[in-house]
Amino acid sequence: MNQAYAGLDNAINATGVYRSQWVDFPGAPESYQVNVFTPIYRLHGGMGLFVDADKIGAERTLQAGLSYNYIKTFSQLGYLSFSGTIALLQKSFDGRVIRTPDGNYEGGSLDHKDGILSNVLSKGTSPLAHLGVYFANDNLEAGISFDNLWAPKLKASDESFTFKPRNHISAYFEYLVPLTEQISLVPSVMLRTDLVAYQSDINVKVQFRNTLFGGMALRGYNRQSFDAIAVFVGYRINQNLLIAYNYDFTISAIQNYSRGSHELVVNYKIGKNWRAAGQEPILYSPRFL
Repeated sequence: MNQAYAGLDNAINATGVYRSQWVDFPGAPESYQVNVFTPIYRLHGGMGLFVDADKIGAERTLQAGLSYNYIKTFSQLGYLSFSGTIALLQKSFDGRVIRTPDGNYEGGSLDHKDGILSNVLSKGTSPLAHLGVYFANDNLEAGISFDNLWAPKLKASDESFTFKPRNHISAYFEYLVPLTEQISLVPSVMLRTDLVAYQSDINVKVQFRNTLFGGMALRGYNRQSFDAIAVFVGYRINQNLLIAYNYDFTISAIQNYSRGSHELVVNYKIGKNWRAAGQEPILYSPRFL
């Protein structure tokens, strides 16, 4: 998520995301994310805190970070936000779960018979820095984020592996089209790249009264990149709580080995307009002076 979004909706937002990708595929990716954003009006912007955890096969990734963004108001045009994020990345590789064709694993033995693969749990930690820009008004939202702009090489504590995080760029665009007083159409596009490979997500969402929404998405742009067709639905239970679910129908060659992907999102918002609250007059009482 683009950290420059923090504070743009004048509310404290807490979001949890769980994704199980390519169900039944051995060692399939699984990810968890928790983030909290809040406006900080005295600092003319917002702050965010996030924790991301991913696992795929024997590899685990954990990242936690803190962000600040400055928000500039352009009268009737909208809001432009600039963010900077400092994070800590931990990579781990569990050699205990690896099995090689020539390895010896009988009688409790753990010997990969490989001069490179570790047979223990190895970890390494390194700092990261990200930048983001986000623009929003009543109908249009667009942003771009630059992840791992500063990313020193990570080395495992036992020197069993090294890892150099790649630069990642993500760009997002959405536009709200009112169809009636209660129904809106929201097409959006997300583009992602590590400057080696490229991927796109094209989404179409229909929302009703800002309470119920649903839609479809296509991930990929050609035969080599087509990955999934997704359907999603969400419901705002009350002013504070929203729940959404997404299911991916895998359309790549992996469809022969998995039963698609699941994603669950829970968002809790303290929806009071803090900007307005911060501008309320102070009423002094002689009893408490």
